Amino acid sequence: MYVFLLSAPIIDRRVRPVQRRAAALAVALACLLTGVSAPAAGGSGLSFDQAVHGAAERAPLVIARHAAGVAAVEEVARADALPDPRLGFGIQSLPVGGPHAWSLTEDGMTMRQVGITQDLPSRAKRQARRESAEARVAEAEAESIATVLDVQRAAARAWIDLWAASRERELLEALREESALALAATRARLSGGGGSASDVLAVRASDLELANRLDAAAARIEQARARLARWLGESIPPRVAEPPDFATPPAEEAVLVERIDQQGPLLAWAAREAAAEAAVELARAEKSPDWSIGGGFA
Repeated sequence: MYVFLLSAPIIDRRVRPVQRRAAALAVALACLLTGVSAPAAGGSGLSFDQAVHGAAERAPLVIARHAAGVAAVEEVARADALPDPRLGFGIQSLPVGGPHAWSLTEDGMTMRQVGITQDLPSRAKRQARRESAEARVAEAEAESIATVLDVQRAAARAWIDLWAASRERELLEALREESALALAATRARLSGGGGSASDVLAVRASDLELANRLDAAAARIEQARARLARWLGESIPPRVAEPPDFATPPAEEAVLVERIDQQGPLLAWAAREAAAEAAVELARAEKSPDWSIGGGFA
């Protein structure tokens, strides 16, 4: 079983915690996705590594997660920005009755006003908004990495199922050839006066059982190919290459235990916790009053 591990370089401690997590996850995602373009399968068939890396590159779910991360990054730029100024128009002392009703010029008390207003949120509120946006970036990037790992894991399982079913079919086809020879020999002995009809029936029943197992293996092959096509697209080679050595783990057991929090299902929890804390701080900051400044002329 392959276990996918992530690591990131040490980030400058002067950076705020949320930014450190966002930067570390961004580096990890870049390391994971760099060079995922797998070469086209050659004459030996689709390899395990090609299936895993190709799934990380082509899966629509991975692309969608990446787009969500890009949107979160762009949101940071405007999180603490000032609101757009408001341009206002007004009319004061407009007569609504009498001979000068609705006239803007006949009554000397009627005034037309034009003004502009700029809202000024408190500094604490703007800072909380930015930290909340940065926390959402870290969460989006963590979910992107977890999604890549989930997709790679699913593609790996589909490839293993495809290889196992293909190998089973090859072995069953070899047995089917031997069964055909045994059936022909049993029929020849019966025709020559040796053997019995029950022997022929027994060999025939065994041959039919092999045929059923071949059909079941073919069905499993199609199912595995369909699952693999979900991640790699429709262009899957007809054959698969030899599998890697699954008996040798990719890392020592102590390393896996030490980095248990870097496994796919756990990656996003720290970022989600940081995002929740940032949301609480933002809710508190929203209670602080805002200021506004405006001007106009009549």
